Amino acid sequence: MIRLFTEQECNTYSSGELAELFFQRAYPGKTASYPINPFQFLADLGIPYIFRSFSKSEGFYIPASSDDDLPVVGINLKRPVQRQRFTAAHELCHHLKDWNQISHCPIGNKNSIERFADAFASALLMPKNEMLSQIDKHQKGYVLSFDEILEIAEYFGVSFEACRIRISKLVPSSLKGIEEKDYKKFKPLKRRIEMGFSDVPFYRGIFNASEDCFKLEFNQYARRKFQAEYIFHDSRMEGISADIENVGDIVADLHYLKQKSEFCREGNENIVELAGLSLVYDSLSELAVSGDLSLFHARTIHRLLFSCAPHPEFGGKFKESNNFVLGAKFETVDVKDVLQAFYDLDDEVQKLLEKEKTLSLSEYIEWAVRIHHRLTVIHPFPEGNGRTSRAFTNLLLMHRGLPAVFFRYDKKGAQNKLEKDFYKNALGIADRTGNYDPLYEAYYRGLLESLDVLTNKIIINLEKGF
Repeated sequence: MIRLFTEQECNTYSSGELAELFFQRAYPGKTASYPINPFQFLADLGIPYIFRSFSKSEGFYIPASSDDDLPVVGINLKRPVQRQRFTAAHELCHHLKDWNQISHCPIGNKNSIERFADAFASALLMPKNEMLSQIDKHQKGYVLSFDEILEIAEYFGVSFEACRIRISKLVPSSLKGIEEKDYKKFKPLKRRIEMGFSDVPFYRGIFNASEDCFKLEFNQYARRKFQAEYIFHDSRMEGISADIENVGDIVADLHYLKQKSEFCREGNENIVELAGLSLVYDSLSELAVSGDLSLFHARTIHRLLFSCAPHPEFGGKFKESNNFVLGAKFETVDVKDVLQAFYDLDDEVQKLLEKEKTLSLSEYIEWAVRIHHRLTVIHPFPEGNGRTSRAFTNLLLMHRGLPAVFFRYDKKGAQNKLEKDFYKNALGIADRTGNYDPLYEAYYRGLLESLDVLTNKIIINLEKGF
């Protein structure tokens, strides 16, 4: 491992000096661009980072156990992306200064070592001279307004609170007279949305820094775990109610016997479609590595989705009359135009696949998400369009080596909304305004969630050890 600082330097320099010297030594002759991407720093130093649903920790640093080993940084999946960026910078400090010991950053009270790492992160993400420049640029009155603080925070990619604390230490006069009760009344997350700010640029930085951190081998455990989670949550999203504990045997029977199964009859639509969805995800890992991937695999997916139904010939056939999407803010493609729209979208799929190797990870993900949205608007099938379009998008993600995504029916995510509601609302925003950022964010968060769920048997939940 390359050491950028000697032990004496680590014990001598202040947190601000260490942050300034890190950039000079790691990137000699380069000028910082904002917001600084701490995940790129970790990647450039060869440090993998993982996201986990910790309950008491912001993150952790685990040093390499030998010269052939790599250190690992863990980040709390539950925290806002600005906080995750701060934690990444915090753990970078441990790699530089406390490189030979496990470090655990708790939520709440911290010891002197953790406070030093916090101060380092603040100085790294919000360098003194650049902060003074931004205050001078944004402050219009005697003190900074809350919106002006938020604009500065956005520039640096940090939370409102982290920015406020940094300003209070560097230029306290810019906050003079503002009382704590005033800050408590301010709702920065809500105001960010009103001001048109997006988390998407920060997620791009996370995913582009190290693609290897997001690769997933769809092994037997991951496949079983994903199917159980996905089939339950995706079906609930479509209004299909089923007890996840009791459907396993029924689904297995339908898998093997299909129309001969005693469960394959009218009135059992719920479990029949659950069995079909299970078959879809049995096939995706093989389809993902096929050399002739195209949008017409969506027809294959739809055919599998209804393969256990009493009338399987229904699967894979385009609609013959216009359908109405309850709650949608858009009109689906007219039935006479469906085939042409399908061919046109397949052209887009082929362009994506042709350019795949030249695209950054975020470019690939966002292109796949736009294809997903367009497929929902085409709405080519009489039923099952949502499940089919999500499955096809997962096929594109798995083709790149990423995990398939599912949106949990009963779990709160971004902006404290249920994941499925955030996703559906994001689709609506794309329909009405053409703004894809909320849908991009839903998928970025969904990818991190999937990795957490599907690899928790591979990488131990280290929080239990602290």
